[in-house]
This record gives sequence, C-alpha cells and structure tokens, in this order.
Amino acid sequence: MKVVFIQDMLYENLGLCYLSAVLKQAGHKVDLIIPSEYKEEDYLDQMKDADVALFSVAITTEKWFLEKAKEIKDTLGIKTVFGGPHTTFSPDIIKNPQIDFVVQGESEYALLELITDLEQGKDTTNIPNVSTKEKTNPMRPLEGELDKLPFADRELYYSKYKFLRELPTKRFFSGRGCPRSCSFCYVPSMRNLYKNDAMQGKYLRKRSVRNVIDEIKEVKEKYGLHTVRFSDDTFGWHKKWFNDFLKVYKEEVNLPFTFLFVAGELDEPSIKILSETKISSVYFGIESGNERIRNGLYKKGVTNQQVRETARLLRKYKIKFGTYNIVGNPTESVEEAFETINLNAEIKTNFPNCSIAQPYPNTGLYEYA
Repeated sequence: MKVVFIQDMLYENLGLCYLSAVLKQAGHKVDLIIPSEYKEEDYLDQMKDADVALFSVAITTEKWFLEKAKEIKDTLGIKTVFGGPHTTFSPDIIKNPQIDFVVQGESEYALLELITDLEQGKDTTNIPNVSTKEKTNPMRPLEGELDKLPFADRELYYSKYKFLRELPTKRFFSGRGCPRSCSFCYVPSMRNLYKNDAMQGKYLRKRSVRNVIDEIKEVKEKYGLHTVRFSDDTFGWHKKWFNDFLKVYKEEVNLPFTFLFVAGELDEPSIKILSETKISSVYFGIESGNERIRNGLYKKGVTNQQVRETARLLRKYKIKFGTYNIVGNPTESVEEAFETINLNAEIKTNFPNCSIAQPYPNTGLYEYA
C-alpha cells in the first residue's frame, strides 16, 4: 500500500522515521507531505495515489490535524490513521467522523499490522494498540530488543526537504523510557499505559552501543554530520552503557555531541571520561530553584545539592552545560521564582533556558492545576 504522513510544520520527526523504516522494510510505499510547503490545497494533488493518510498529533495541535483529515477524507475518500502523543492519551478522538483508526503508544509494529491487514482485506478490529469506532484494543508488549528495529528512515525527509538534509546537527535516540516520574511530563502516564512491562522492568531500554554507533556512522557517510544530538529523555541513566558508549564513540565517531541528563545521574568518573571526548555541551533540568516546587509539586527527586555538585563537576572538567527552568509554577511566590534565578547564577550555567509552566493533559501537573 501507499501511505502518506501529514505533518504540520517543517521539522524532522524521528518517530515518523522509525514508522516509515518498518513499513518500507515490509514492502509498503511511504511518503511525507507538509501542507504548509504547498500553495493552498495543492498538497492534495500529491496524494492522489495514496491509500492511507497518517497523522502524528502532538498535544494542542489536534484542531489543525482534524481539519486536514477532513479535507483529505472529503476529497480523496481514503483511510485515515491518527497516532502520536495526543491520541495515545486521548484515544476518544476516534469519535470524530474523519478518523478511521487511532494508534496508541510505541506503534511501529501495530501500524505495520494495520497497514498489512488493510492491504489484504483482513479484519482490523482486533489489533493491539489500534482502536476503531467499534472497539478499543489493549496494548501489546513493548519491543524489548530495540536493535530489531531498522535505522530511522531519514530519506522520508531528506529526499524532499534540502533544508533538513543539510542541517549540521542531526538527532538520534539511544534508547526509550525514563526512570523519573516528573509531574509536568508524559512519562508517568506512558509508564501506566504499559504498566505490565514497567512492573517487569521492561520500560527502560537501551539499544546496543554497536547499533547506535553504526547508525551515526551511516548518517555521517550519507548526509554529512557536524554535531550529534541525543534526544533521549535522559541519556545517562545506565552507567555501564554510558561509559562503554563513550569509549567506542571516541574511537569511531569523535564528533561534537550533546545530550540531556538528570542532575546527580553522572558521577565524577563518568564526567571525567565524558570530558575526554568531543562533548559539545550537556543539559539538565533545574525546573525550580525551590525544592518544595521541584520535588513536592514536580516530583523531580533532585536536591539543590545534587544540582550544585553536578555543576561543580562539569566546570571542573570544563564541560559547558545548560539548564532548563520553569517559572509561573502553581503556588510559586515571586521570592521562590527568584530562587531559580539565583541558583542558575550561583552554578554559572552557560545556557539558561526558561519556560512558563504549561500543564499538559494527562500529566500530574494538569490534574493538580
């Protein structure tokens, strides 16, 4: 079958690249269209031979995707599939008449089964992770061996969008899952969605060091690469993997790279090894300089002392670091907001990033607010 991903803006969504890779590996044709890159509704002309339209919907963007799904449904009459963060936690979006299927959670093989069954004319009402208007199905177990997945299909973007292909920084995932339960994040809800896997210790997963290195080298050879950015929720939770990776990365890739981690997650020996590579910068979340807000409201589980010690070690080994901060927190006083400013000044962060608190649906912060 020919499936077409519809995207709302010009950026590289690695999740779609993995979905595309699995579909192509099974022999399906895959394309991607960003309507904003076409004049008016000309994008519909590019879809005349499509069998299925796929939409990865982020939270707060569902209105745009519903409008596009209606245009496509009314004009082409093809099947429509909604997935992504919004549908994972709000599967009742299936009630909209322009949607035929909703896919929840990690969906490479759920989507493959759906597309293959549609192609073969089979019943599609009992596929795990996939819901129809008639039935909501349970979740399938998580894929425990991430090396089984093909490398992300970057051609989905690079074959059409020169701007993305030529970006000097390209993103990679080394694993899936996060050990934290921050109330502003989707992770606790995702872990609950896969509670059986989480109870068996299967929620946190890493690709093998060799698998990650081979993908980076392939991307470097095919497209050129200046800086590697790891987009994992937190990169350093598996200490042995982390140290093993740094050794091989230095020997075989040795490009500048950057990642996000949790303060207190890396000890001095690991940071010392990190300093001996071409690390560009690292980032960690402070969220709030006030521990009542960070740990009581946000459930971060990180003390101010851990923030200070992490910053001290990074400065000691001359590694630049950035912080993520939030203001406008529920119950926050002006004085507490300045504690965040003061802590950033004290630790001398190189790149202080700050956002206003946003309580997204299906998070603890949303329920509290």
